[in-house]
Amino acid sequence: MTGDYLLVGLVVAYVAWRVLNSVLLRRRLPTLLEEGAQVVDVRGPGEFAAGHAANSVNIPLQELGQRAGDLDRNRPVIGCCASGTRSAM
Repeated sequence: MTGDYLLVGLVVAYVAWRVLNSVLLRRRLPTLLEEGAQVVDVRGPGEFAAGHAANSVNIPLQELGQRAGDLDRNRPVIGCCASGTRSAM
């Protein structure tokens, strides 16, 4: 029974951390963009062509490892995609 409570507690803590992290990032997003952050859209080219954030660059997730050198290491990177799953990776 104690193990069940521990598991539930860990799940609740993880969800709370994800929500808090998301809220804090959303508050910081305008500042990051004003300071010159790079927006990297990790969706495929077709999805990117259908619509994307202004001034974002398309580097599909599967190419990110090979193309990371294309990014400016001195500027923050903001990843984005359709739902947040790929950009979280």
